[in-house]
Amino acid sequence: MKRTKFKKITSYFLVMAIIFTMIPINTAEAATTGNWQDVGNVAGSFAGGSGTQGDPYQISSAEELARLASLVNAGDAAYNSVYYELTQDIDLSAHEWTPIGIGTNQFKGHFDGKGYVVSNVNIGTSDTPETTYIRLGLFGYISRGEIKNTGVNASIVSSKASAEIGSLAGENYHGTISNSYATGYVEGGSSQEVVVGGLVGMNNYGTISNSFTTATVKGGSGAYVGGFLGRYFGGTITNVYYNSDQASEGIGFNNNYTATAKTTAEMQSQAFVDTLNLNRSGHPDWNAWEAVVNDYPALVTPTPATALNVTVSPGTATGSTK
Repeated sequence: MKRTKFKKITSYFLVMAIIFTMIPINTAEAATTGNWQDVGNVAGSFAGGSGTQGDPYQISSAEELARLASLVNAGDAAYNSVYYELTQDIDLSAHEWTPIGIGTNQFKGHFDGKGYVVSNVNIGTSDTPETTYIRLGLFGYISRGEIKNTGVNASIVSSKASAEIGSLAGENYHGTISNSYATGYVEGGSSQEVVVGGLVGMNNYGTISNSFTTATVKGGSGAYVGGFLGRYFGGTITNVYYNSDQASEGIGFNNNYTATAKTTAEMQSQAFVDTLNLNRSGHPDWNAWEAVVNDYPALVTPTPATALNVTVSPGTATGSTK
């Protein structure tokens, strides 16, 4: 009798364990603890470079990207107007992200993603929306700065009554964004002071070109929501695209400029890759685009230099190369 009861209890827990493993979990939210600006999460230096145009600061880790945010957000003038470049893909899933450029400390520098992707830019969740910052994205507030050749994957949820939200940048004020793209999910609250865009929240007399987004965008009652841009407030927008299967319109407010609608199938076609590459004409500093099987286009990253092995024979003044 006791053995039969024991077997029933064991079977019950076994069934419950199997059911638990079948429950879907948001791995990005589950893995994110703390903030990248917490003590111990910010690198003490960059991977290399001196910050000049010919020798940009090199960013090779999430901790180093957090260093950029820390320096800019602290108003350090020696770092907010210089040159930066990525040297590999960056994964920010370990902690919640604080945007680069907040409040009066805008990003005024030059950021070249070199074709690499910054993934898991997590700010807020559906259970705990972000309520602190007005401008949200990988970059919060760009002021006359430059971003190019950058891919972003973000999950941003805000409930603040006044907010500008985009996967790549919250606000582009007189800045330049080019040859970049974004994927993921962006959500804002309910207010006419809320703007939500797949790539950029607010374009405030900035320039955006040859970029696309496939991000899902959502806003509450009264919010201005666009698949590509939340609100246009002056500037120039050319050759930009959004996924019409994810959003009903490309620009949420003031459509003086148009974002081109593309279906998922169109965006995953070779023809779209060819269009993006054709738009690169006259811009040698823009990375090329390549097709990805059953996925959206990606930027071509730099090819690592091939190492040259040199063998010198003992007792000789000459050597041979392999």
